[in-house]
Amino acid sequence: MTAYDELAEEFAERTAVMPPELVALGENILGRFPSPPSILDVGCGPGRDMAWFEQRAATVTGIDVSSSMLELARRQCVGELIAMDMRELALPDASFDVVWSIASLLHLPKADASLALAEFRRVVKPGGIVVVVVKAGDGERWERTGDWPNRLFARYAPAELRAAIEAVGLEVESVTETVSERGEAWLQAVARRCQAS
Repeated sequence: MTAYDELAEEFAERTAVMPPELVALGENILGRFPSPPSILDVGCGPGRDMAWFEQRAATVTGIDVSSSMLELARRQCVGELIAMDMRELALPDASFDVVWSIASLLHLPKADASLALAEFRRVVKPGGIVVVVVKAGDGERWERTGDWPNRLFARYAPAELRAAIEAVGLEVESVTETVSERGEAWLQAVARRCQAS
């Protein structure tokens, strides 16, 4: 997304600290594995979450469509960083314990969400976890925040997000609404790829 190439430095500064609700979610996910998992960070941006997981011994691969974001991520992350579209992951089947997609799916048109979610299911191992966090609400529209470029935001109702994830063959464990310190409503979905699938 070219918008993120334009605002990479400012975005990195504004979002440098991982919010408490994401820290809790990350700790919950790490606690499910007896040893540090392999994680695909989809839409890794400047590498905040990726670095957080790496500090906890996880092996993380980060992907993003913004080359500027990937350059920033290289300053603090040691794992592989790849320019890639989440709708077409050039990665092997069943290659990660966890797919971590935070505030990235929300920039796709809803008509394309199933493409990305199906790819998440394909690259996560049987028994592995897929985490998707999007803004709560309805509809999709281009929005301008302050002096930042126009960006597409697709917002989801809980049942809508659950249905989209289940439609690609993932088993949804939970969809939880949280409110950020800035008062924004978010949905945290945790799903699992069944062992037999």
